[in-house]
Formats: sequence, C-alpha cells, structure tokens
Amino acid sequence: MKRSKCHLLYFAAVILLSINNHVQAQAQNQHQAIDSQNPLVYGLIVDNSGSLRSNWHEVIEAGKLIVNSHKMGDEVFIVSFVDSENIKVVQDFTSNKAALIDSLERMYVKGGSSAIVDAVYFSLQHISQERSVNSSAIRRVLILITDGDERQSFYKLEQLLKLVRETSVRIYVIGFITALKQDIGITTKKKATNFLNRIADVRRPRFLSRNDGRRQEHRQLYLGRYS
Repeated sequence: MKRSKCHLLYFAAVILLSINNHVQAQAQNQHQAIDSQNPLVYGLIVDNSGSLRSNWHEVIEAGKLIVNSHKMGDEVFIVSFVDSENIKVVQDFTSNKAALIDSLERMYVKGGSSAIVDAVYFSLQHISQERSVNSSAIRRVLILITDGDERQSFYKLEQLLKLVRETSVRIYVIGFITALKQDIGITTKKKATNFLNRIADVRRPRFLSRNDGRRQEHRQLYLGRYS
C-alpha cells in the first residue's frame, strides 16, 4: 500500500509540475507577469463505473493527493460520473480541502455504461461558464481519473476536442488502464489507451508498474495531457 501511495504521489507531483510549466509558458506568451500565488481553477472528474472496482482505493487516493497539493486560494470542483444520466457535480467550486476530501470519500462504485466524453464535455462547460472563478483565465485545468472504458456517450470525441480548443482549458488524464480485462467487454486496454491519447493528445504517455507483494501483477497508471 505504501509503495502504491508513493507512485500516486509521484503522478500527482508530475501533474502539478506540468500545470505550473504550462501556466508560466502561457503567461510569457501573453507578456504577463508570472505570479506563483495566482489561484488555480480546476475540476477533478472521477469515473465511478464498475470496471474500476478493483482499483477504487487507488482512484480515491489519487484524487486526495491532487486536492491536498493545491495552494491557498485555488478553486476546485469535483464531478462524479458513470453513464450520461449520472454525471453530477458532487462538490462545486471551493478552496476548502476538507469539503473536497469529504466529497471524494463519499463516492462509491456504481453500475452503468461509462460516458467519459459526456463527463468531460459537461465539466468543460461548467468550468467555462463559472465567471466568478475565472478571473485568471490562463489557470483553468481539468484532471480526469478513469480507466478509459468509454461506452455510451451522447457527444462524439470530435465534438469534445472542438470544445477543448474553443475553451483553452488544459486536460490531464490519470488512467488506470489495467483495471480493464482484455477478453471481457467492448473495450480493450489498447483501445482505452488510444482513446485517452486522443483526449490528452499525448505522444509519450508515462506508465508505472508495481508488484502488489503477493504475486507479480502489473498495474499501470497512465498520465497524459491535452496540449
């Protein structure tokens, strides 16, 4: 468990470093002064579908590590989702870490066909329309935690990517790819990886493997970003 938490902490650190580098680059491009204290506005999108049951503890831990790493003044919202009818904001914009952690701990695995595209589309609309927290437009980010098992979204992936370009919101992905089984369902690990690559537009996805101490078992975490 400790090793798993160290791996998740590493991925949380990589995400936060990538976000910081993106903010600095954009500020320089716009000839703005870089203030490391400017608040970050981001949404955490968590897949609650049954295919993540075996990795559920790690899913929640990943969310907690991200939340615990944000700075004072950061505004965060959390979305849980399964299918298109079960996408909801479980915690709206707040800088209260305790409230965010509580929302994560109240989540549980549910049945249904995953609608990842719809969940990200919904979250993009939510972060773009909330003007009260968008004073620093260069600091808007979405972090998606999922296994990539896209099943039944209303929106097409192309529609989602078009909205991403229009809103200029950066998307990061933590993907628990090995939660999927190769021989069951319509989504294989390869298909899920390709799908998440499209969302994150990653040419060099990072993976990590761990030994669970009882048997040699590879659990890969995927980290990507839409650039």
